[in-house]
Amino acid sequence: MKSLNTLFKALVVMLLVAGSVIPTSAQYVTVGTATGTSTTTQQSPINIYYRKLHYQTIYTASELQAAGFVPGATIQEIGWDVVGAPIYAIPNYTVSMGHTTNATSGVANYVPSAGLQQVYNTPSYTPTAGGFDMLVMSVPFIWNGSDNLVIDVCFDQVQPSWNSSGTCSVFTSTNGSTSARTDAAGTQCGVTPNASHAWKPVAQFLISTGPAPNCAMVNNDLAASNVIDVSADLSWTHPGTPTEYLIEYGPSGFAPGSGTMVSPNPTASPVTLSSLMPSTNYTARVQAVCGTAVGDTSSARTVNFATTCPLAFAAPFTESFEGSLDCISTDGSGPSWQSNSGGTGSFATGPSAAFDGNTYFYLETSTGTGVDTLFFNNVDLTPLTAPAFTMWYHMYGAAMGTLEVDIQDNTGAWTNIFSQSGDKGDQWNFFLADLSPYAGQTVGLRMNGIRGTSFTSDMAVDLIKFQEMPTAACAPVMAPDTTDFEDGGALNACWEQSTDDV
Repeated sequence: MKSLNTLFKALVVMLLVAGSVIPTSAQYVTVGTATGTSTTTQQSPINIYYRKLHYQTIYTASELQAAGFVPGATIQEIGWDVVGAPIYAIPNYTVSMGHTTNATSGVANYVPSAGLQQVYNTPSYTPTAGGFDMLVMSVPFIWNGSDNLVIDVCFDQVQPSWNSSGTCSVFTSTNGSTSARTDAAGTQCGVTPNASHAWKPVAQFLISTGPAPNCAMVNNDLAASNVIDVSADLSWTHPGTPTEYLIEYGPSGFAPGSGTMVSPNPTASPVTLSSLMPSTNYTARVQAVCGTAVGDTSSARTVNFATTCPLAFAAPFTESFEGSLDCISTDGSGPSWQSNSGGTGSFATGPSAAFDGNTYFYLETSTGTGVDTLFFNNVDLTPLTAPAFTMWYHMYGAAMGTLEVDIQDNTGAWTNIFSQSGDKGDQWNFFLADLSPYAGQTVGLRMNGIRGTSFTSDMAVDLIKFQEMPTAACAPVMAPDTTDFEDGGALNACWEQSTDDV
């Protein structure tokens, strides 16, 4: 029979995991209700219209309390609701926090950076659009429960240039934020702001509430290493001798208590997380359990990491550009391939919406000349008997250029399977290629987007598939040459019906 002490310990751990009756329970809270989105030229924590920026805002105690803050709340993460990501990475991205009695953030109420606590820094930050992009703070910040909260953001000169990109959700607030920005070299951290703004960014925080734990936190050296497509190692040190650790992990931004727990609870570092998904952003949290009494569990240390691409995705494989973009890259030359939803930013070119879902990839041709190549991860065609490639493409614009699709065989040689130039109308068009010569191989895929003579050449692609050729029922509507079949009318309907949702 288990001892009463063992049973009590198990009960405490269960309560900790369930998020009930925990003096240090964690939760995500959102400060501010969006009244709009910052423009591509307005100051925000992620805007690069000028190459470097110092941006400061103040969230009042009443705003924090309305969101769910309580006195002594420990801030562990902060994130902005990224609507449009900047096209270049932001260097030396630094976040600092502090307390102030100032209720507004105009130039007159600027809080000097020297009096703030740095809580986050990274050599390069690439914001991700589509929701709150959470940053795991290296040093948690404890709110005193009465003063207003200062959030201070600064970064160095963005390379290779400025760009009118980087937008986030904001809410109206007189003298809600203040900033200074320039294109000059160097860092902008500590520079006194010279402009006031009538908005604040909507912000999300991960906070731990309740009295401080009796058990010391894991040291600030939690790290993920040996990260591959399906596993990662977590390692850390601790100032004391905990009896065990609670480790929870899941996709970045998951709510505490909703992730996957490591079982049984480990008693030492390192620990391997397995059965992960490839090309996925993860967050892991580690807490120390130092005893069975309530409060003998520390606040969590957190770490973010991203699993790698597999050597190849197994067919059948679909890329519809929703959510995580499965190991897609570009060579970054000339015009740029970008993820997008809705219409493109230029008049009379590009699609008005995705063909499938909400997101597609398109070639932004407002700047740059020449060609940009879009690379996809390899695909293993072995599971397919009669492999085929399909995609939907959109080529609308008076100055439309050329779209090329190439397949790489297992010898490394590239072969062109699609090439179209010029305006094809404001519509999505279908393309099918017979890949039977590649049966049993692992193939590569790339797309060359060649800009036309002006900005009205925003070509786009969506719903790319590697799968079996259409069923025999489709044969009567297929052209004799099925190796390069476009805009097939009846074939399109037959194909989509026979391969839907593969």
